[in-house]
Amino acid sequence: MRESQGHEWLTGWTRERPPTLERSFVPSEAWAITTGLRGHLEFRDSGLAEATSGALGTQYVRFIGDPAVADHGWHAHDLDFQFFYVLQGSMVSEVGPGELHTVSAGDAGYLPGLFWHSEHSFSADYEAIALRSPAAIETFNDPSAPLPERERELEPERCAVITATHVDDGVAGGPGRLLCCDLGTREPTGGRIVMHVVGAGPSGVDTGWDVCTGAQWIVVVAGAAELYVDEDAPRRLQRLDSMRIEPNVRTRCSSPSGFRALRLVIPV
Repeated sequence: MRESQGHEWLTGWTRERPPTLERSFVPSEAWAITTGLRGHLEFRDSGLAEATSGALGTQYVRFIGDPAVADHGWHAHDLDFQFFYVLQGSMVSEVGPGELHTVSAGDAGYLPGLFWHSEHSFSADYEAIALRSPAAIETFNDPSAPLPERERELEPERCAVITATHVDDGVAGGPGRLLCCDLGTREPTGGRIVMHVVGAGPSGVDTGWDVCTGAQWIVVVAGAAELYVDEDAPRRLQRLDSMRIEPNVRTRCSSPSGFRALRLVIPV
């Protein structure tokens, strides 16, 4: 896919000037309930927006409405990066006239900025992790109205990337011996954001010590793991626990079969 985000991002985020992260653990219960665009969705915020001065936001999203009437309609967000990863349930992502994708647990999607799309046909048990840059956005709901002037700067052929490859189909290419599936964000973000799903194989895994040169944000999406970071005491991470880790520190992960995590890397 052609790189579609070569323009300057709204936050000034470039490959050479990325946002920074400081080490922090955020347990699932600390994700704060927050407001969102849709009344049929519940939103809980991970605190990443505050940690990055608004450069990047992440939320847990849960469907709480009536599946028979929930339809987002065609809309576009003024942003640079929008991504979702389905935890359970399903919904339909419509990314062009007649181009419908039914996404379910383990599926992911990237959508560029000022791109018309729609989501509908939610299952009652739908849950997802949503990410975007910047954290605060403006949304347009009338396809007949003009978009902001900066839309002319964007790649006219920009498109969505829907990834239906699950970590079980991946290879041992992640940190240590973790299974790893790339979620296709490196090229469309101009190398700013690299996202994977990583997990343990059938026999579990102990990765040994590994050093990532980029900043990391990790959220557990299934199972549990013991995470070691430098000289810190090991920390047990379970579903929806998240961890921010600064660049160039040693990490080690020990986990049984069934562990899965969504991993965002900001190259520096």
